[in-house]
Amino acid sequence: MTRWRRSPILAALPLSLSLFACAGDVGGGTPGPDGGGTAPDGATAPDGGAPSDPDAGPAPATYPPGPYGQTVGSTLANRIWQGYMDTTADADSDPFNEAPHQITLADFYRGNDSRSRLLLIDQSAGWCGPCQEEAAVMATSGPRWMPRGIRFLTAMWQDVEGNPGSTDYAATWGQMFGLTTPVVADPDNLAGDGFGGKGIPFYILVDTATMKIVEFPQVGIGDMDSIFERYAD
Repeated sequence: MTRWRRSPILAALPLSLSLFACAGDVGGGTPGPDGGGTAPDGATAPDGGAPSDPDAGPAPATYPPGPYGQTVGSTLANRIWQGYMDTTADADSDPFNEAPHQITLADFYRGNDSRSRLLLIDQSAGWCGPCQEEAAVMATSGPRWMPRGIRFLTAMWQDVEGNPGSTDYAATWGQMFGLTTPVVADPDNLAGDGFGGKGIPFYILVDTATMKIVEFPQVGIGDMDSIFERYAD
C-alpha cells in the first residue's frame, strides 16, 4: 500500500483537500509495523510501549483469561470504547441512526458472536489521506466479508484537525464513507499505543476464537483477501 507523506500546509485545509496525507511507502507484511503516517503538529503518532498490557481493564466472564500482551501470539486484553455498531434496535444495517453506546472487544469474541472468525481493528485519523482511501475500501469489503465471519472495527484516534477522536466525529467518518461496520472514538489511543506501530492507519488482526493477535498487517484492506479467506466460513 502506497502512502504519501503529509505536508504541513494541509493542516488547515478541510477534509476534502487532505487526501494526500500521511506517510511514505510501506512494504512487506511482517508483524511489528513501523510504517504509516505523520501526525499533525502537537500530536503524537502511535508508537512503541511495553509488551505487557496489565491496565487495559478487567475481562468479563465471556472473554479469554490472561495473561495479556500486545505482541503477535499474545491474547489481547479486552478494551472498551464508545461508538456505533448496528444492533437489533431497528431493522436496518445503519449503525449511525442509533445513539452511541459501549463497544468492547468482547463483542467480537466468538464466545459472544458465534459467527465471528477474525477481527480487523483499523485505527484511523481524520487528517490521514490513506485512512480515507482505506475507509472507502472498507465500505465495500465489510459487507462482502461480514457474512463469512470477518469482523471490522474502525477506531478514530483523531479528527481532521488533530483533536482527540469523539463519538460525533466517529459518526461523521462512518457516514462520510457509507460504512456499515462499527466505528468508535479512540481518544485514549487504545488501538495504537503500545503495539509498536509508528504510523496511521494502523491495523491489528485478531483471531476471535482466542482473541490472540495474528499479525499487524502493513498492506491495505483490499490486499487482505487471502488472509480473510483463511479464516472465513
